[in-house]
Amino acid sequence: EPAELFYVVIHGLFCVYVNETFIISVGTGGSFGELALMYTNPRTATVKAMTNGTLVEIFKLLESEEITKLADAMEAVDYEDGEIVVCQEEAGDCFTLLKSGL
Repeated sequence: EPAELFYVVIHGLFCVYVNETFIISVGTGGSFGELALMYTNPRTATVKAMTNGTLVEIFKLLESEEITKLADAMEAVDYEDGEIVVCQEEAGDCFTLLKSGL
């Protein structure tokens, strides 16, 4: 069954594992779950709370069909090293998820 939630870490530390192999830790301000939503696939990783923490479940109130429409509307955009993605004090007009890179 495809994933239906995207999580943002309010506080705490969470570790991501794929096939029981540690991949990355996610702390305050970080997020996880976006790839399964983007590709409407089952989750490929397990996330474990390493400390007490709080997550915000984004898209919790959306139905599966609405999430599929949202995923279908997403577009991958590549950026060059040093290119500005968002600019301070500029009005926001999109929701950006980082797929790879720093």
